[in-house]
Amino acid sequence: MPVILTNSIGHEAKTVPYPSLMNRHRTNRGFVDLRGRPELAANVAEAANSPALKNLLVRIASDSGPIFTVGCDLGARTDLDQEPHLRKTAGGYIDFVCKWFWVGPERWANLWNKVSEKLTETVGDDHWEVHFELRPLLLSLPDLHQKTCEVRVSFHTYAKSRAIALASRERLLAAIDGGLSEAAVETAFHD
Repeated sequence: MPVILTNSIGHEAKTVPYPSLMNRHRTNRGFVDLRGRPELAANVAEAANSPALKNLLVRIASDSGPIFTVGCDLGARTDLDQEPHLRKTAGGYIDFVCKWFWVGPERWANLWNKVSEKLTETVGDDHWEVHFELRPLLLSLPDLHQKTCEVRVSFHTYAKSRAIALASRERLLAAIDGGLSEAAVETAFHD
């Protein structure tokens, strides 16, 4: 099955760091700076049930490259708008930032084209939807204070059972991680 890939530009700005938000709809634990701290990345609560997300977060936190994560979440549900054999969905999002303020939309597009190629190569019989959204961001970290942008990668897998949807999400996350190799990032941001 093909992967459905979409993109957009958002206009609502976010500030990092951000506080936790707990209500009946969300459990957001707030921003944790994982840069250079793979031991913290290994224990992010949102990745507790996803080895693929944990691997991605740990690798990005361990990497000395230009990108880092500023948020993520996962979930699973039943989507009654889908065909009966695709009603179980597992999804989530990951927010990525580059420490180089000069990386603009065209360079992010280069990188997400590489990730998209990896997703297309990997999808197999899975049903995936992935959306890349470029959004304004104000970083206010002790060593990095700048107006920049983030890319939210939101994703959904669809299957006939919850277990199959969750396994598909693991493959999707592994493909995103594979598409974000150090070589891919360097090529995308310097071409």
